[in-house]
Amino acid sequence: MEFWSTLAEVEFELIDIEAEAKERNEPVDRPCVRYVAAALEHLVPLLTETLTRQDEDADPDDDDFNISMAASTCLVNVSATVEDLLVPVITPFIQQNIQNQENWRLREAATMAF
Repeated sequence: MEFWSTLAEVEFELIDIEAEAKERNEPVDRPCVRYVAAALEHLVPLLTETLTRQDEDADPDDDDFNISMAASTCLVNVSATVEDLLVPVITPFIQQNIQNQENWRLREAATMAF
């Protein structure tokens, strides 16, 4: 999880640097390879499954970082990096689980993914 989150942050910065270089008509020193975008179809199911691992005994006022929070942070970083490419990959999970009355974990994971 930490690997993909860090990679998404780095790629986000590289994409931003590329855009600035193109605006100034300068060459790009270190182009972004876009590994995160290439892995989306494999990465998103892992993240959505991990989002469902909420700790029901956790105190909401506590600052403990758990696996579900790590998946949420990673998904935020991924979405910032790949932008609209994430929508068709994450939408089926959200639509299938956002109103799930039988499993609160799936409903909450879908809400976080939204």
